[in-house]
Parts: sequence; structure tokens; C-alpha cells
Amino acid sequence: MIDRHNLFTFIPEEIIVAIIDMFFSEYDESFFLELRKNIEEKDFVNFQKHVHKLKGAIVIFQDPVTTALAKELLEMATNIVNFFDPATTALSKKVDEITEKKLEAGLPQVYEDLKKNTLRLIEELKKIRKEFSA
Repeated sequence: MIDRHNLFTFIPEEIIVAIIDMFFSEYDESFFLELRKNIEEKDFVNFQKHVHKLKGAIVIFQDPVTTALAKELLEMATNIVNFFDPATTALSKKVDEITEKKLEAGLPQVYEDLKKNTLRLIEELKKIRKEFSA
């Protein structure tokens, strides 16, 4: 749930409306399809960039559950990207395979949880946006 008190206390209404509108334009179903594609293609560098951008947008709305999921997913993505650093890839093939499996193991579930909570956040933002438009 969005911390409405803090959000409405510190940010003027017109700014909230503009931020909500920008959030809607950036984080729709196509955004999550791109994240899913990054996971499937093991494109963890772009995945990390996308999740970092989403986390920054979510933090504004002070929704602790979605923010925590975004942070967790970003940490997982960062660990994977760091794993594929050239210095790290010099490790033996066997260690690479074991580590990769461990790092990727929970990624799809955290992604699904983040998607679900972000979509819930969007629904809540739609209600807030409607209140301000009335």
C-alpha cells in the first residue's frame, strides 16, 4: 500500500499527477514482457538496468512491499551481472555452472512477485489519479 499521508504531505498534487502519468506510460505490460525476455535470454545487464529504473520509480510512491521486491530483484540481478564480469568468468567451468544456477534460481519468482505488486500499485495509482482529476 502506498503511504498516502507522506506522499500527499510532501509532494504537491500537480506533481503527484504528473509522476503517476509518467509511471503509467513507462511501466505497462510491455515493460514486464521486456523483463521476462531479459530473463529468458539471460541478458542480465539490461535486466539490471530495467529493474533499477523501476525501483527508482516505485520508491517515490513509498509502497514498502513493492519497493522491497524491486530491491531484492535488483540485488539478484546485480549479483548475476557481477558474476559475468570478465575477471569472474576466469573461474573454472564447473564453478561457473554451479554459481549461475544458484544466482538464477529465485529470479523468476521474484520477478513474478514484483510484477504482481507493481500491477497492484498501478491500480492504486489509478484510483489516486482519478481522485485528483475529479
